[in-house]
Formats: sequence, C-alpha cells, structure tokens
Amino acid sequence: MHLFAIVISILLPIALGILFRFIGFTQEEAASLRKFVIKVTVPFIVFRNLLNANLESLSQIAPSVLAMLILTLLFGITSIVMSRILPGKKALRNAFIFSTFVGNYGYLGWGVMYHFYGNTGFT
Repeated sequence: MHLFAIVISILLPIALGILFRFIGFTQEEAASLRKFVIKVTVPFIVFRNLLNANLESLSQIAPSVLAMLILTLLFGITSIVMSRILPGKKALRNAFIFSTFVGNYGYLGWGVMYHFYGNTGFT
C-alpha cells in the first residue's frame, strides 16, 4: 500500500493537468491558478514545515540542495546554449529557456521528495 501512495502522489498532479486541459481551462484561469500556487500554497507549505522542522536534521539535506542547485545551473546554461542553436522565434526561445531553467521540479518532485525525506525535505 505504501508504494501505491507514492505513485498516486506523483501521478495525481499530472492527472489533474490532463483533466484541466480536457475540460477546457482557459489561459486566464490557468494563469490565475499558477499565481495562486506560487504566491500562496508554496510559501504556506514551506513556512508550515519550517515551523515544525527538526533543525538537527537540516545538515543532512545540504548535499541534496547543493546537487539541485548545480543541476538547475547546468540545465539553465544548457537551455541558453540550445536556444541559440535551435531556430525559432524569440518568444518561443524565451519560453524554452524559462521552462528548462525553472522546470517542474518544484511540483512533480514533491511527492518523491516527501516520501524520501518526509516533512523535513520541505524545509
């Protein structure tokens, strides 16, 4: 049952995205939902978990944070280089850079991070 919960927590955001596309979410609705997630729910989750954090265990997460920062930097540099190589409009190129650099780690990786690190992983 534990494995099922892990798989559901990872696939549920993907399924919701497919469902919203299927029911015809408009760009304005999607933009307002993104703003809500970024400005309200993400800070709330981080703040809530910081309040309950065991500060002694934070040193164990440092290697993971460092690895994520290095990978983000590498993906950013790669996206900038690839955007100069690939043909296309400037707006499409900027969208490519943004989506590669920011990506979906923050959302799709939360289920994995939670099951590996627990609440401490969100602090």
